[in-house]
Amino acid sequence: MGLPELGRILDERNIEHYLAFAVPNIPEIKEDDDLGLIIWDRAQLFGGFIDKDIIVVASKVISKAEGRVIDISNLEASPEAEELSKKIGKPPQVCQIILNQSSDYKVRGKTVIAKHKLGYVLTSAGVDRIDDSTVALIPQNPDLSAAKIREKIEQLSDKELAVLVSDSEGREDRLGAGAIGLGISGMNPLRFTESMTRSGTIKKSEETLSDLLSSAANVIIGQRGKQTPVVCIRGINYERDLNIRVLDILHR
Repeated sequence: MGLPELGRILDERNIEHYLAFAVPNIPEIKEDDDLGLIIWDRAQLFGGFIDKDIIVVASKVISKAEGRVIDISNLEASPEAEELSKKIGKPPQVCQIILNQSSDYKVRGKTVIAKHKLGYVLTSAGVDRIDDSTVALIPQNPDLSAAKIREKIEQLSDKELAVLVSDSEGREDRLGAGAIGLGISGMNPLRFTESMTRSGTIKKSEETLSDLLSSAANVIIGQRGKQTPVVCIRGINYERDLNIRVLDILHR
């Protein structure tokens, strides 16, 4: 049974649901690649996008396309980076990049919880090692990156879509990594709901929908986008918004 058939059956039976599936055959991304064009082209393998689809893109492929990969083999580490290296076990050059990207940080065990200069709180300031000599930084403006991809795919598909930039993210209180939304375009990153309590009062809730969707997609994307870097989420009812950014909801 294909995805369209499954969605139709669930709709007919009035079962609340959404679908999350990989956009297949994304090639190795290189600097200056047109991600919007590549994603739209590969989507033709499952019949293309439909209105209200949410396209979740791993931040690392955007970083590669935007040239946010740095050679650290000849980087000189500061005394602070050398000291941080001793604490967390990462090479001094990697620690130097973490410091360069951070406005503040704290060390918990072997983990660095950093306040990125853009305002995000990220493990290692979002710095990921690609290999022994190179690291990837998060996109310079994740919300703008999402907007550029969305605009290109909407132009090619003639559909109204949303694009979410996700990144894997560890937590200082537990092992393993989850995911958060770094950038968004086409939808509100927050979802507001109301429910009635037993006493008859209205309880209002505010959910970070961008993070919930990033986590759902990262079950497929995997750590650092190694399994598949792009996922389509279909069936979520969201508020169309072309202006609000993830940066707008950060405590800075």
